[in-house]
Amino acid sequence: MKRNSKKQRKGAFHQNLSSITLKQIESMQVLDSEEHFRFLKDPKTSMYVVFNGTINQTYFSNSRKAAQQFFNRLVNSTN
Repeated sequence: MKRNSKKQRKGAFHQNLSSITLKQIESMQVLDSEEHFRFLKDPKTSMYVVFNGTINQTYFSNSRKAAQQFFNRLVNSTN
């Protein structure tokens, strides 16, 4: 049985967001901030980003509503 030898290609979207630098985060527009959480908008990609500064994790979304809900859950979980 032959295996499919074609590698699955990651889209440019996934490749661009697989790693993010502090400089990129600092260049984003801050929409909301609470303690160590930031709700950001990347002007280059029009993506919404939730950044957790405590553990340096990011959440990306095309939807402002989805990103806002995620941000609110993070903030509420720490209170």
